[in-house]
Amino acid sequence: MKYDLRLKSYERLVFEHDNKNLNDDESFFSTFRAKSCTPNYQPVNFGGVRVFDENSRTILKELQHVWSHVPRPAPAILRLDGWCVLGRNGIAINPELGVAFSGQMFGGSIEYLKWHLTTAFGAQWSSDNLSFSFDWAEPEQFTSSIEPVGFIGMTGQDIFGHWLLDFVPRAHFFRSEVIDLLGESPVLASPFLPPWGRHFLSVMNFRDVHAIELASDKVLRLRRAYTPTMLKSGYVVDLPRSGAAWRAFVANMQRSEMDGPEKIYVSRRRWPTQRPIANEPAIADLAVRRGYRIISPEHYSLEEQAGLFSKARIIVGEDGSALHNIIYCQPGARLGVIGRPDRRNFWHFAFCAGLDHSIAYFECENREGVVSADLDRVDAMLAALETE
Repeated sequence: MKYDLRLKSYERLVFEHDNKNLNDDESFFSTFRAKSCTPNYQPVNFGGVRVFDENSRTILKELQHVWSHVPRPAPAILRLDGWCVLGRNGIAINPELGVAFSGQMFGGSIEYLKWHLTTAFGAQWSSDNLSFSFDWAEPEQFTSSIEPVGFIGMTGQDIFGHWLLDFVPRAHFFRSEVIDLLGESPVLASPFLPPWGRHFLSVMNFRDVHAIELASDKVLRLRRAYTPTMLKSGYVVDLPRSGAAWRAFVANMQRSEMDGPEKIYVSRRRWPTQRPIANEPAIADLAVRRGYRIISPEHYSLEEQAGLFSKARIIVGEDGSALHNIIYCQPGARLGVIGRPDRRNFWHFAFCAGLDHSIAYFECENREGVVSADLDRVDAMLAALETE
């Protein structure tokens, strides 16, 4: 079958209609409904970002700029009648109407979709990158004795941190808004559910819902489905709703009673090829001298990780998913993020701002292709985190 599709940006459509329910001006709206909630315009508190040198001051200014210039549309529950979900991420397409949806809050950015659809489906793109075509199998009709179904596709489903960042808030919002419509409907969550994925479903009271796994080589047609948008747009996160979701998740997560330290240094040494820092062992040694215990989260179960982090007062480590475990800490915890100069991950700020924690950003230096950290500056960050 030949698919010829044009991209429609979710955010653009929403803002063109003043964040109200989308109307029927275009034919595809007849099967696309938005149940909009109130947009979150609450001011963001940057007082928890600790500054310890000029570079950290620059990062704070960039963080403030990002949050003041990225629109924050309201989350919504979308109804998709007769639409198809494409591939392992569940990209929403309608072959008959020739439409595919993109957007930071729904489906993924244009850059991500172009990469994924090109590599996974051999898509050919127009010169303006707004239309694409590919040859693939006919859509398979999803059949179930229960209608409608719930659909929660997502990018980053292979990455532990994105389940905390994306799935937990989205699924929490989903249950609170449409559980009365879905009853015992299945949830389409991921091409595969990693061990933490099935555990997350259980913690979030999806125990009785059958999870259908999306496949990378299939186009699945849904007679009627409800799907939630993301509670973030880029690095800008709906803090009140996401914070409530994280707190509910933590409240339901069983935790092992462990003798955890107050200060933890999170190691990524099992992934030395991912964003490596040349003198990371020296950073870890410095942390140990200041009283931190080195842990590798992959050695612990989810319940043990929850127990360890719930006892910690200060968490420090390289930028990565494991630092998202700050959600288990008591309010007032501090997070130190050691990052590379080519990657500033402001999602860590969202966790801290949404849960009343402090954060400090440290950025390594790149000298002639070697990324390393100035240990005196690392020491200054640790001192800033340890200051009451």
